Amino acid sequence: MASTARDFCLVTLSIAVMWMWVYLWSSSSLGKKVALRHLPAHVETLRNGSSTTLSNVNPIKASDGPSTGSLTNNSGNNSNAKRSEYRHAVKNTLFYEEKVLNRSRFNYIYSNSDLCSRNTNGSVFLVVMVPTRPGEIARREAIRKTWGNITHVSGKPIVVVFLLANTTDANTEFHIAKENKAHRDLCMKDFMDTYNNLTHKTMMGLDWVNTFCRSTQFALKIDSDMMPNLENLVNHLTKLSNTTLFEGHLMKRTHPVRSRSGYVGKWFVSLDEYPHPTYPPYELGAAYLMSGDLVHQAVSISPHVPYFHIEDVYIGMLMKTLGVMATEDHRFTQKFLSLQSKQSTYYSLCYFTKVFTLFSFESVDKLYKFWTLWSEFDPRPCLEN
Repeated sequence: MASTARDFCLVTLSIAVMWMWVYLWSSSSLGKKVALRHLPAHVETLRNGSSTTLSNVNPIKASDGPSTGSLTNNSGNNSNAKRSEYRHAVKNTLFYEEKVLNRSRFNYIYSNSDLCSRNTNGSVFLVVMVPTRPGEIARREAIRKTWGNITHVSGKPIVVVFLLANTTDANTEFHIAKENKAHRDLCMKDFMDTYNNLTHKTMMGLDWVNTFCRSTQFALKIDSDMMPNLENLVNHLTKLSNTTLFEGHLMKRTHPVRSRSGYVGKWFVSLDEYPHPTYPPYELGAAYLMSGDLVHQAVSISPHVPYFHIEDVYIGMLMKTLGVMATEDHRFTQKFLSLQSKQSTYYSLCYFTKVFTLFSFESVDKLYKFWTLWSEFDPRPCLEN
């Protein structure tokens, strides 16, 4: 028994000495150097106090970046330097959260990353983002042959990009592939093209501009059933170069729809989705302008603002967070114009000389008809009245 007890004590003492030796060795500089070889690169970078952030060590490629902005990283943890950048941009914390909220990631199906540089020297004045449904191939073609065919106004380069998302229809996919090969002007990611994903679609467009057309001075988002007067817009924006701008048809003090009944039920929002009594000021989603600096800031801040499916309200939430004033310009008209008679057509054409946008070209035929009339129209009598 005494021999057994002595042997047990010797074994215990040997184990204790061995653990003490391992501890002392790992605390030495040699031990640290060997141990660090087995740490992931980004952990070693942060441990050594480098200013390099996680997103710089392990960059997210444009082809697989999140639609809500390229500043979301794999782990959701940001360095102090990155957080200070966010704090610098944040002017209102009503919607802002320090942690990353939008972790969803979507991959490009078509990015056409060279669209802005293809026919310009890389310096673009205005990018026009046109959200469309996947099956609206004829509408996209009609836009290309009408107002979308304008590439310069007063020497200022203009780029039109179509925003669309995924579809489960194989025939539509086939025709979209042919369309993209022919025109190379589509921006498309692999989330489904639904009403509740409209915010994803708009943020995809802003992220595309921020990534592939960062030099642009302004961005216009306009629905496919609208028609912009690009000459009026460019002349207006030329006077505002180097100005921070968020402009459109301003909506103020609007309330969330809390009832599911009737036509307005489409915009029903529960208290869980949006607990506040009113929406922030926002520009009606049919058409609005944003300066290039705001495109970058909106993309940067969006991972920290909770996703909201009503697209124009969400952009208003981003602008509220950034402390940006949404401004009104009545030339972003929602007025319905008729081509039913000679008199109404003349009024519509004269009206177009004074505004930035027209509504509503719900049919492709109407779009072609108005553009043909406009191309042959003499606006001087309108200006004299």
